[in-house]
Amino acid sequence: MIKRLNRILLSDHFLIAGALLLLLSVISCSKEKELIPEEIFSEILYEIHLGNGLLVAPEVRNVFAERDTLRNYLDIIERYGYTIEQMDNTLQYYFSKKPKKLIGIYDRNIGKLTEMESLLLNAQQKVPEFTNLWPGRTELYLPDTTGNRKLYFTHVFQSPGSYYLKFSATVYPDDPSFNPKFIAFTSHADSLATGKQEYISEIKYCKDGSPHNYSLTLVVKDKYPLTLSVFFFDHNNKPDIGLPHAKISDIMLHSTL
Repeated sequence: MIKRLNRILLSDHFLIAGALLLLLSVISCSKEKELIPEEIFSEILYEIHLGNGLLVAPEVRNVFAERDTLRNYLDIIERYGYTIEQMDNTLQYYFSKKPKKLIGIYDRNIGKLTEMESLLLNAQQKVPEFTNLWPGRTELYLPDTTGNRKLYFTHVFQSPGSYYLKFSATVYPDDPSFNPKFIAFTSHADSLATGKQEYISEIKYCKDGSPHNYSLTLVVKDKYPLTLSVFFFDHNNKPDIGLPHAKISDIMLHSTL
């Protein structure tokens, strides 16, 4: 259920906002000029986004089968002390006047949802005692004095099994990177440059200056050795502008068997 929920929550950022804007516009008869403050507006969108994702899961949808979907949205808005007209005005304001600000709000919320998923996965599995298999430093900083701008590292698995990688990422508000993220993929150790790459994870970071914890699980089957390649700080800047400002810490890699 968690994986299915993650796919729902992290796709089509504006789908829910667009649908909600349409629904609210249809039923709003009067327009109140007051806009919802940005911080509260972000929290409302976060809860609506989360609730919409949960309702797709059959075990949750069945509980609310008889309830109107719009009523769920209205309950969230009213719980924060605002009206449907104010939410409608605020959505239209950001769509028409500050679309980039709206993208930023959604990016922050997606970062929160990703972190929540990692915490849920951690809570579901008991991690036994282990030896940290990570071969390098467990704390990395950007800008990096070695010139490793994207903090690229590889690790070769020599035996089959389940492996668990976790780390903490802090991206500071003054970081100039566009769409900073974590990317990981695998390939056969003897064909890293030319072999087929299997992408296993992409995590978008939040630029709030606070540490966020992330994790992923990798299963190595009968085709080994297998190389894990990670970019702890990938981005979409072309060309690079300015110096990145981030910290990756508490890197741990271990077998779960």
